[in-house]
Amino acid sequence: MFHCTVLREPGTVTLAAEGRIDGLAAPELEQRLNELVDAGDVRVYVDLAAVTFVSSAGLRVFLKAQKRLQPVGGAVVLVAPTASVHHVFRASGFTKLLTVVDALPGPESLSRQSRANRNMDLRRVGSMTFHGVERDIPAPAPALRLLGNVEKLAHATYEEADVVQVHAPQARWGAGLGTLGDHFADYKDSFGEVALLGGSFFSYPAVPHSAVDFTLATEPSAAYRFLHGFAWSGDFRLALGYNLDSASVDLDALASALVTLADAPAIGFAVVAESRGIWGMNLRKVPLHANAPAHGAEIFADLPRWFAFPVEPSDYRSLLVVVGVARSADATGPILEATGTSLHHVHAVLVAPGPVGKSPDAFETEVARVLHDHAPQKVQHLLGRSRLGPGLAAIVPLGG
Repeated sequence: MFHCTVLREPGTVTLAAEGRIDGLAAPELEQRLNELVDAGDVRVYVDLAAVTFVSSAGLRVFLKAQKRLQPVGGAVVLVAPTASVHHVFRASGFTKLLTVVDALPGPESLSRQSRANRNMDLRRVGSMTFHGVERDIPAPAPALRLLGNVEKLAHATYEEADVVQVHAPQARWGAGLGTLGDHFADYKDSFGEVALLGGSFFSYPAVPHSAVDFTLATEPSAAYRFLHGFAWSGDFRLALGYNLDSASVDLDALASALVTLADAPAIGFAVVAESRGIWGMNLRKVPLHANAPAHGAEIFADLPRWFAFPVEPSDYRSLLVVVGVARSADATGPILEATGTSLHHVHAVLVAPGPVGKSPDAFETEVARVLHDHAPQKVQHLLGRSRLGPGLAAIVPLGG
C-alpha cells in the first residue's frame, strides 16, 4: 500500500512517501509531484525513508518531474532511501540524473537569497491584501532605459535609422514595439508588441494571422531591435503574493497599489495571474513610413485598420505574465515618456490556463516555469480596465 504526504517548512517542501512505489502507486505519486510543480515549488524533496520498493513505473515518475523542473533551475531531491531502494536508482543509472541526499536540509543550508530576505508585514491596499518578502538589494535603484522614439508612432514615420539595437543584459524586463533579426530587410515587417520577461523575449508581429515569436533565457550576446519601448535590468526589491476581496481586480487598481507598496514615484513591475477578462490591443500594421496614412493623418484616427482593438473583454482564464512600469501622479523624469498620459504602460504574454504558484520568493522561477511549460498565444498591450485574479507580483523602484 502506498501513501504520501506534503510537508512544508520555511524554505522547503517535502513529499514524504511510504510503502511501494509501483505501477499502482505511480499515478498518485505523479499527481502529487505535478501539483507541487504547478504550484511553483521548484526544489521538491522526496523522503524515501519509509519506501520499501520502487519499480520502473515509479522511476519514470521521478524522471518526468525532474524534466519539468530542470528548465527553471529546479530539481527532485531524493532523501534517505533505504539500501535496497538506493540500489534500484543506482542500477538504473538514475543517481546520475537525480540528486540523492542522506537527510533533509536544516535551516543553515537554506539559500543565501532566502536568508537575506525579510518577511514583509501583511499589507492591505484597497480590496487587495499583500504578503511577501523584501529583498536585500543594494542601492541604487536600476535606471529606466527609454528605447527609440515613441513620437513617430502616431504618424507611422519610422525609418531604418530609427531602429535601436539593445543587447540582452541591458534589457531583462521591459516592453515596447520590437523584433528579432540581424538585417533590416529581413525583420522590417515583423515589428510588434514586445514583452521582456527575465531575459526571455516575446514579440507579436503586426501582420495578419500573427503568431508569437520568442527566445527563452537569451544569451548575453543576443540583440533586440526596437522602434520604441522601455527596459531595465535590476533585481526586484519586493516579491509578493496578493489576494482579493472579490474575484478580480482591474489593472488600474493593481498598478496603483504596487506604486503605494513600493513607496516610490516610478516602478517597474511584473505579475503572474489568471485573466478574468482582459482589454488587450495590438498593432495590425508595422508603423514604418512606407505604411504611413495619407496626408499626414494619425494612425489613431483609423483604429480598425491599425489596431486589433477590443470591444469587450476577452481571454478569460488565460494565464498572464505581465510586465510594465507605473508611476505616481506627481512623478517626473523618464517615466513620463514611458507611460504617456496614463499612469502605467503594461504588456502581457498570454498562455493557456493553468495554476499560479504560491511562493512570492520564487517569483522569477515561477515566471520561467510558466513560460517553459506553456506555449505563448499572443502578446498584448493591456488597458487599465483589464481584470486579473489573485497571483504573484514583483516590484522594483526605478531611477532616472
